[in-house]
Amino acid sequence: MKGRLSRIARAGTAAVLALGLLSGGGTFLHWERVGMPPSERGEMDVGMILCNIVSNLGLGIIVDAMTGAMWVPESAQPWARRPGGK
Repeated sequence: MKGRLSRIARAGTAAVLALGLLSGGGTFLHWERVGMPPSERGEMDVGMILCNIVSNLGLGIIVDAMTGAMWVPESAQPWARRPGGK
């Protein structure tokens, strides 16, 4: 029984690590940003970049950049609004 539990624990750990390496943190933590058009993107989320570097050796940055989850929406950044209200 003890050997079976350790195999299950190792398989679970391997699954979590694989998911972490193959995914971006922003894609899961900020799913509402996924697919955001470039016209609505504001500044990059530095916290998400650091999270990706620490958690999965930077591979998640590629995923977050491709999905758009790395950028904070302009509507959430009153200091970064473009002149003319656009």
